[in-house]
Amino acid sequence: MAEFAYNVRYVALHGRQNLSNLWSLRHAAIYERINLHDFTSHRILLQMPKSVKSKLSHAATEHRVPQAGQRSTIDLECQILVLFFTVKDWRWYLSFLETKLQELVSLLLLTHT
Repeated sequence: MAEFAYNVRYVALHGRQNLSNLWSLRHAAIYERINLHDFTSHRILLQMPKSVKSKLSHAATEHRVPQAGQRSTIDLECQILVLFFTVKDWRWYLSFLETKLQELVSLLLLTHT
């Protein structure tokens, strides 16, 4: 039996109006238990983005059952999906922060000249 759990922090556009910061920092938790004898697994996902939930549901229904003696790849596929969808917006968030920082630096330079 193998067990692991971890917390993922991700950013997402929140969609609220009249705020200077368009992004929210969010958390998701993953717990998984794998039986190493028959490679069955159980996982609990907390506070996952809707996009991750729908992709995981699709992956689970489309997954082929491995033949005898072969290990299923669904566990790895699930981990990759979770990581992909929780890291995909970080680049845009950092770009947003960079723009805000440049605006502040420009304002600061204008007030000191």
